[in-house]
Amino acid sequence: MGPVEHIIETWVKADQDQPRKQRHTARRIYQRLKEEYGFRGSEGSVRRAVRLIKQRFAESEKTACIPLEFALGEAAQCDWGEAWVMLAGHLTKVYLFCMRLCASRVIFVRAYLYPRQEAFFEGHRLAFEFFGGVPKRVIYDNLKTAVKKVLEGTRREEQEAFVALRSHYVFAADFTNVRRANENGRVENGVGFVRRNFFVPVPECGSLDELNAHLLRACLKYAQENKVPGLDVTVASLWEEEKRALLPLPSRPFACCRTVHVKSDRYARVCFETNHYSVPTAYAGFLLVLHAYVDRVEVWRGSEMIARHARSYGRGEEILDPCHYLPELARKPRAWANARPLKRGRLPAAYAEALERLAARGSEGVKELARIMQLEKFFGRKVLTGALEEALRRDMLTLAAVRELAAGLVRGSEPASAKAPSPAGPGLAVSVAHFNALLKAGR
Repeated sequence: MGPVEHIIETWVKADQDQPRKQRHTARRIYQRLKEEYGFRGSEGSVRRAVRLIKQRFAESEKTACIPLEFALGEAAQCDWGEAWVMLAGHLTKVYLFCMRLCASRVIFVRAYLYPRQEAFFEGHRLAFEFFGGVPKRVIYDNLKTAVKKVLEGTRREEQEAFVALRSHYVFAADFTNVRRANENGRVENGVGFVRRNFFVPVPECGSLDELNAHLLRACLKYAQENKVPGLDVTVASLWEEEKRALLPLPSRPFACCRTVHVKSDRYARVCFETNHYSVPTAYAGFLLVLHAYVDRVEVWRGSEMIARHARSYGRGEEILDPCHYLPELARKPRAWANARPLKRGRLPAAYAEALERLAARGSEGVKELARIMQLEKFFGRKVLTGALEEALRRDMLTLAAVRELAAGLVRGSEPASAKAPSPAGPGLAVSVAHFNALLKAGR
C-alpha cells in the first residue's frame, strides 16, 4: 500500500469539497487505482487504508467546544425540522418551524405542510408574538428561504424578502458556518426534543390547526415544568424577565406572503404554482399582483383586492369562484347550464338554489342573480347567504327583496349603541350601518 497511500489520501481530502453523494467509496478508489496506476493489491487492503486515512482526518478536525452564555433578549436560534403525524386519518409528514430564545430557553414550534418562504415568515411573526417581543438577533443555519448565496467566511447575500422581514422587526441575522450545525445547537437540540416529546406517540389530529394548538400547549407546558440548565429557575420564570429585555413588537404585523406579478388569461384566471385561480371577468387579460399566504391567495389590481381564494398545494388544479363569472353569464345566459365555474365552484347551498330558480327564468333571471350577487361586496357572504335563505323561504327572490332582508340582518346584529331612535315614530329605529349599506347599493 505504501506507493499508493498518498494518492488515496489526496482523493479523500479532495472529497471534503464535493457533494456528499458524489464522493469516493472505497470500491471506487480501488477501481481507479487499478485503472490509472496499475495497482495489483487486494480490495480489502484498499478498504483498510481508506478507513485509517478517514480516521486520521476525523481526529485532526476534532476541536473543543466553548460553553456559551447569552444576555436576556440578546438572541434566538431558528431552524426547520420534520416529523410525522396522523392528520385526518392519513400519516403525513409535517415541517416544524422552531425558534428558541437563547437565554430563557423557551421554545416555539409550529407545523406546516410545506417549508415555503411564506411559512418561514409567518413562523417568525407568530414566534415573536408568542415570546412577547423580538430578540436583537436571530441565528440561522444557511436556509434557502433566507440566504440567496453563501459568500466568503460568514458573509451572506440574503433574500430581498428576508431583508424586508428583518427591517420590519428590526433584528439582525447571524448565519452559522457551512456544515456546522453545532453552532446552532440550542435550537438543533430543541428540534430533537420536540420530536421525541411532542410527537411520541404520533399525534392524531383532525386538522393542522388542531395540531398547532396541541404544539402551543406543549410549548407552554415545557416552559412551566422545566428548569433552565445551570440555574435553579423554571424556563417560564426566566422568560417573564426576558420579555422585558426584548425589542417591542411593531404596531402592525409583517405581511407574511410571497408576491408575484401575474397576467389573467381570457378565461379570467391567473396561474400560480401550476394552479389556476379565478378573478372577476372584468379583469381578463390584465396584469395583476398575487400575494400567496400559507392558507390563502389574494389577487390585487392596484390598491384593490379583486379576488381571494383558499390556497391549493396540488398541481394543475382550478379554483374558480362562480360569482366572478356571473356578470359574463348575465350577457351569455345560454352558457349557464355548462359553465365550469358553476359546476366546479363551491357555492353555498342558498346561492346554488337561487341560481337554479333564477336561471329557469332565462336571461333576465341570470341578470337578476348577477345584480343580487353584487350585494356581497356591501354585506359580505355570511349576511347575503342568510338573506337569500329567507328570500327563498318567502319566495321573494328579487334584488329589492334580498337587499332589504340583508339590511335587516345587519340592523338586527348591531349593538344598541349603533342605533338611534327616530322622531318619525316611537317604534322606528334608524341604523347607521344600514343607511350606509343602502347608499353603497345605490338606493
